[in-house]
Amino acid sequence: MTYLAVQASALDLDQAARAEATRAVESYWRLGEILRRIQETDAWRDLDYASFGAYVEEALGFSVRKALYLVQIRRELDGVVDEVQAAKIGWSRLVVVASAPLRDRAQLLEVAASKSYRELQAAAVEALPEAERKERRTVLKFAVEESAAPVIERALAAAALKCDMAPEDAPRGVLLEMICADYLSGASGW
Repeated sequence: MTYLAVQASALDLDQAARAEATRAVESYWRLGEILRRIQETDAWRDLDYASFGAYVEEALGFSVRKALYLVQIRRELDGVVDEVQAAKIGWSRLVVVASAPLRDRAQLLEVAASKSYRELQAAAVEALPEAERKERRTVLKFAVEESAAPVIERALAAAALKCDMAPEDAPRGVLLEMICADYLSGASGW
C-alpha cells in the first residue's frame, strides 16, 4: 500500500470519526467501530497525532477513557447488541456489560435495558464468584480541607454528567478513577 493510499485511508477514517463524534448518543455504537479501526490501524499516526489519545482528545473532544470504553463496547458486544439496542441502553451501561465475563452478558443486557445504572452494577457484582467479589475493591481514605469538599463534589458531578449518568446514580469510585485517568492522560490540561 502506498503512502498516499494510507494517508487517504486515515483521512477517510478521520472524517468519519469527526462526523460520528458530533452526532447524538445514537452514534456511539458506530463511533466505537470507527475508533476501533483508527486504533488498530494506527491511522492517528498518518494524521500527525502523537498518540491515539491525543487524536481522540484534540480532534474529537473526547476523553481517552471514554474513547477506549466505546472501542471496548464495540469489540466485546459486536454481534450481541445492535445499534438500536445500544442507543436504548446507553454507552455507560454497555461498559458494565462489556466488562463482565461472557457467561453473564445476556443476563446483564436484560438488566441494563430495564434497570438503573446502580442496579446494573449491583447485578454485575452479584454475578461474580464470591472470591472475585471480595478482591475487586480497595478502600482509600483521605482527608481534605473543608473548603475543598465543594470543589470535589462539583468535579464528581461533572464527571458523572460527562459519562451520561445522573450524579446521584454514579458510583463515586468510578468517577474518581475517571478524573484521575483524565489527569494522567493530560486531558485536564495540567
